[in-house]
Formats: sequence, structure tokens, C-alpha cells
Amino acid sequence: MYFGFLIFCYYLICYYFLFRIITWINKVLPHTTKELVREKHMRLIERRKRTLSVKKLIILIIVWFIIVSINMIAFFMPVGNKAEIYFHNFANTLFGATLIMLFVIVIIDLLRLVIRIALRKEKRYKAILNNQRFIWGCAIVTFALGVIGSVYGLIHAHYIKDTYYDVTIYKNVELKETVSGKTDELKIVLVADQHLGTIMGADDIENMVEHINAMEPDLVCFAGDFFDNHFEDIDDPDRIIAALNTITAPYGCYACMGNHDVDERLLSGFSAYSYTHALQDPRFVKFLEDCGVTVLQDETYLIDDSFYLIGQKDYEKPGDGTRNRASIEDLTEYLDQSLPIIDLNHEPRELMRTANAGVDLHLSGHTHNGQFLPLSLGINLVWENPFGVKEVTPGRYSIVTSGVGVYGPAFRIGTDAEVVCITVHFKSAGTEINN
Repeated sequence: MYFGFLIFCYYLICYYFLFRIITWINKVLPHTTKELVREKHMRLIERRKRTLSVKKLIILIIVWFIIVSINMIAFFMPVGNKAEIYFHNFANTLFGATLIMLFVIVIIDLLRLVIRIALRKEKRYKAILNNQRFIWGCAIVTFALGVIGSVYGLIHAHYIKDTYYDVTIYKNVELKETVSGKTDELKIVLVADQHLGTIMGADDIENMVEHINAMEPDLVCFAGDFFDNHFEDIDDPDRIIAALNTITAPYGCYACMGNHDVDERLLSGFSAYSYTHALQDPRFVKFLEDCGVTVLQDETYLIDDSFYLIGQKDYEKPGDGTRNRASIEDLTEYLDQSLPIIDLNHEPRELMRTANAGVDLHLSGHTHNGQFLPLSLGINLVWENPFGVKEVTPGRYSIVTSGVGVYGPAFRIGTDAEVVCITVHFKSAGTEINN
């Protein structure tokens, strides 16, 4: 049922785009047929229609169907096959470009509406809106922005930005093993959404590791979606393992799992089946452990006898075919609340509930900050904190990264791939009153 709905939405978007293109083509085609039309004054005049012939229209629809169905072909191909990877990447890029051009078409339609309203009394809007130069201009702008946006997005997706945040937690701490030697300051590097597989590979991981080590972290947290669903699609795993083992952090590297850290089929980046089919491949955890990363799945570690680190299973897809996972209250119930509590949770959900359970710092990814226009425009409507730092309650924070990698269309437009460095300052309890 869900898969059928996903296919319906996919083809609906693709064919709505084709419908709009056909509409423009019909308005700029040379005159092809004639008919007699009776005017108000009962005078017969000749009017010429512009239209695609039925034969050409059918050919166009069939060709477009074949092109957009490449995604469906890739969906059913054996995983790990190079042809499957190429087909997926081509189809996802085409779908992303289609979304960009649809966004431009919506803007043009709004412009047409403004012209129609502004000139309706003078009745000049039809002459403007049906002017061939205007239509050609709209078409050229749409396709140009689609191509330019796609090329820019593909290139920009692989450039990593360094992001720095400072937060203050009002709890007494005496750290012993920090890089800086400071006992009241913890430097955490947060990364997420590598989506290792058909798009993101060894070059991207090596680049990420360079950024991480340059920040000289005390602790590194991977906030889920390290993989892109299929272990077989990982590019040069030995090289990736070697790169991740060069990360230097005295308190180590830890990870939680995300909704893509399961073995399942995707259509343009979206899950084709429900969570009941989304099972965690044990090779994912083994791979991360080989990389020197400790995976926390509804587990809590006390680090340096100074602070707690919780790693939660994913809210959407815990990886066992259910949605069963420990609540944040269960995970914090027996902790010493006088010590800082850090929660590593892929999706930035239930922020107030998490803060009320005693969590001082909630670290997440998942949102990609929308990844690319037009998807990024509505991201604030979906998530309470889609990106950046949010102080949920005084001294308790949610930090969400836009991630390192991409999923679906491999674009980043209006967002950045990033590695986040968080400097946590610890101050004596009660001093927040004076700040």
C-alpha cells in the first residue's frame, strides 16, 4: 500500500512537470491548423490553433515515461551492481532537477497571477501572458535554472563547512583527559548523515576526517545515517576503515543508528516499505566497530566519571521490524543528575520531553536542513529545531547538524555539508541565575 502510494506520488510529480512543458510547447508552436470562429458581430474570421499533433504527444509521453522509469528499473536491480548504482544516481539527479524546475514554474505561475490581477481591468494580461517571447523566456529560465542548479548542487554537496557552537551547562565537572587540558571545557565534534553508499564514498570520508582532526576534539559523536541502506554499495571499505581509525579524540568516537542504517529499498531516497521491513544489517555495526566507533543502541556510558553519553535507537526505524525502543525517561532514570547528560539521537524529536528527563545536550542530524530548494523552504514547519542550536530550557540544548552527506538527489542548494564543533563550558550549578 505504502509502496503504491510512493510510486503514485513519484509519477504524479514527473507527469505534472511534463504537462506544464506541453502547455508551453503548444503556445509557441508554429500555426498548424485552421478553423472558422464566429465573432460577436456575426462575422466569420479565421483563427489558427497551435497544438502538438496527437502522434507527437503520444511519443513525448512514452519517452518521458521510459526516462522517469529508470528509477523503477534500478529499484528492482541486484544491490551492489554498478549498473544499479549508475541508474539510481542518474534517476535521482533527474528527479532533483525536475523538482527544481517545478519550483521555478510555481514562481512563474505566481508572476502570471500577479500580472493577471494587476492588468485585469485593462484586459491586457492575455496579450502579455500569451506573448511568445514571454513564454520562451519562461521556458529558457526554467531549464537554465534546472541545469545550473543541478550542476551547482552536485558540486556543492561535496564541500564541507566547519561550524562552531558554544553552549554553557550549569553543572560541576572536573574533566581529566581533554586535549586543551581544561577541566571545565569539553570539545565535541558532531557529524551525521554520511549516507555511505552509491553517492558518498571514501574521498568524502577522508575529507570529513581531516576536518574532524583539525578541530582537535575530545569526543566525536556520529548522529546516525552513517550508511545509505545497502552494505554492498560501500565504496572501498578498507580505505574508509583506515581513514576513520586516524581520528584522534581522548574520549573516543560514539555513534547512534539512524533510519537509513537498515537494509531496505529506496525510491528517490524515500523508503519504499514500512518499518516492519526495515531490518538492521549486522555488518553495519561490525563495520563501525572496525572503524574504532562504539555503537550505542539504547545504552548509556559514563565517561571519565564526569559525564554521561546516551545513544538511542532510531525513533522511526529501530532496526528490528518494530518501533520498540527505550524511552528517554528509562535511560535517564538511574543516572546521577548532578553530572552532565548528553543524548545522541538521530532524529530531533520530543525536545522538551528530553530536556525534562534531565538531558543537557541533545545531539541530532536527520533533517539535512532540507538539503536543497525547494525542500528546505518548509523544513521549519516539520521540525521544532531543523538546524543549529536551540535552548529548549535554560541550560539545556538541542543541536542539529545538516550532515555531511546527501540522500536521494545528490544536491545541496541553500544548505551546506558540515562538521560541527561544539565547545561545552561547564559552570557551577546555580550560577545561571547571575547570567
